[in-house]
Amino acid sequence: MRYLFFVLLTFGCVSEGTDASHQRSAVRFDPGLTQPVRSCALSLSPEGDEASADAKMDGLEVIGSYNDYYGPTSPPMVGDGLLPEWAFSDAVLISWYEPFAEYFEALSSAIVPFANLWVLTESTEESAMVRTRLEAIGVDSSKLSFFEYEHEAFWTRDFGPWTVSLSDGTLGFVDPGYYPTRYRDDAVPTLLAEWGDIPVYRPEFDAEGGNLMSNGSGLCLTTTRLSYNNPPLRTRELGVVLDQWLDCKHTVFLEPIKGERTGHVDLFAKFTGPNTLVLGEFDPLEDAENAARMTRNSERLAELQFADADPL
Repeated sequence: MRYLFFVLLTFGCVSEGTDASHQRSAVRFDPGLTQPVRSCALSLSPEGDEASADAKMDGLEVIGSYNDYYGPTSPPMVGDGLLPEWAFSDAVLISWYEPFAEYFEALSSAIVPFANLWVLTESTEESAMVRTRLEAIGVDSSKLSFFEYEHEAFWTRDFGPWTVSLSDGTLGFVDPGYYPTRYRDDAVPTLLAEWGDIPVYRPEFDAEGGNLMSNGSGLCLTTTRLSYNNPPLRTRELGVVLDQWLDCKHTVFLEPIKGERTGHVDLFAKFTGPNTLVLGEFDPLEDAENAARMTRNSERLAELQFADADPL
């Protein structure tokens, strides 16, 4: 079965030209929304004025006014659930950010031999510029698609859609709530789903893509930050919710890295196959607290066994 699976990179609008059907999504979403805040690269999590109570309330007011893009839906009828990052990929989604152009050029060159590249940009003019630059360094332009959806930041791994396998063998997008001050980022999964005629499902919990991963067989990993961000749900209750929406039959809540703002699991753990995981470690002489946390995480993961009795 061929999966249209989006590997959403940690960095963060798409078109195969500027046809009218493509542009309608962005145009219909624009009225009444203020311009994105992009005076500089936004951090992975809100800070400063963006994290203020007033900014959050303003964002929540916007989100509450656009139910078609942010309103909750019923859960999907999942088949194999959340697709793992190591699964076959039709396309990789990134968000172009000009100050990091050299990085994105190298990244694009590395991706295109293996998958199509979907690029979020600010305008058709930027899309044309990026296409020209990538063609100049040898990137196959037939593998490029551009989406001109205004957005706040470039963290597509976190605000982009989660691809799930549905019970009828097709694919769908699950789109949890994102930071309310980044409501344009938060709308991107629904806009992409609308453009690609893909069903989209929006649960009533908040999460970033970097804090959840699946082994493709019902085992999911996150950190305790997920429950911290979704009061009053506790870890056990969140596990039930993740099973309902993503077919996470067993969710392990690991300890996040101390002193890191996001609490994301992808900073120290990554599945490379159904029963293989790469786990980070810290030198106890340099960081005793985080070394102890990773040791406890390792011990907890070592206790897991699969149906065939093999350990992780």
